[in-house]
Amino acid sequence: MWIVFKYKSKEYNILKKNIKIKLGDDVKFYNPKIKYSRLAKNKMKFFEKYLLDNYAFCYSKLFKEKKLLSSLSYIKGLCYFLQGYIQDQTQIVSFINFCKKNEESDGNLKQSFFSEFKIKKAKFLSGPFSNIIFEILEKNKSKIKILLGNKEILVKNNKYNLYYPV
Repeated sequence: MWIVFKYKSKEYNILKKNIKIKLGDDVKFYNPKIKYSRLAKNKMKFFEKYLLDNYAFCYSKLFKEKKLLSSLSYIKGLCYFLQGYIQDQTQIVSFINFCKKNEESDGNLKQSFFSEFKIKKAKFLSGPFSNIIFEILEKNKSKIKILLGNKEILVKNNKYNLYYPV
């Protein structure tokens, strides 16, 4: 059974280790991430960002017992477990499968992951417009037509122009 939890950003690895100590090695974690690059001081720097910020997924057969989650709720690094995980299993599993289907060989999500969604506003992570929020007017496989301020611009929809919904 999958659960969703919120964690303290700098204590994610400690939390994973502590959960494995409590539940054994039959625990799986999933936290989708994206990799992007930016030009900083004339050097290309690579960054990784977790897609769900401070939320992640955890799988164990033992999560069927509600008492177990209450005993785990005070583990170092954990903020809380999201409620309603039992009735939302099909949505959680389908989201994880969708993410895994759109992963590259190194485990990072492809830009095609975001292309699947119908979004109106997005923010560039890389490329010449990095950190700029724009409005999507039209989208196809190779190009997207965006509105930046009051200018319409055609941008290639490739792995070098990464964006995510805002």
